Amino acid sequence: MSATLGPTVAPLLGARDFGRWFGEAWMLPKPEPFLAAVGACLTDDVVSVQPVVPTAHGPREFLEVFRGLFRLLPDATAVDEVVAVEGDRVVVLAVVTGTAAGRPVSFRVSDHFTLVGDRICRRETFTDPLTLLGQVVTRPAAWPAVVRMRLGR
Repeated sequence: MSATLGPTVAPLLGARDFGRWFGEAWMLPKPEPFLAAVGACLTDDVVSVQPVVPTAHGPREFLEVFRGLFRLLPDATAVDEVVAVEGDRVVVLAVVTGTAAGRPVSFRVSDHFTLVGDRICRRETFTDPLTLLGQVVTRPAAWPAVVRMRLGR
């Protein structure tokens, strides 16, 4: 942790360091400390592709994807199960948990990152969106956050 920005993580030092960095980032308070840590590690032309939400281009849109997640699950955490590194590519298999409209939610995700040095230039996320949607469909209070996430706002 760094004392300069309050709760944060040590800098990302490349692909081999990604598992440590990613786990520490997810332990930060949400949303701002988490977003600041992730935002500091993005290239200017970063792209994020995942089910349900529009493809994000650039740091602002990339971080908005996470803002949408935190609107739906304000206490979201991700626990890495597997981190695999090959060259500049990192694959993280994780379980995301949180609370939507007062009830617990959990889903699995596979994040595939491409790095350029110590910066993320691409993130492709694979998950079954029906797992999450099936858990929030019976919670009308969560619907506005789901719609905003889907629209990328």
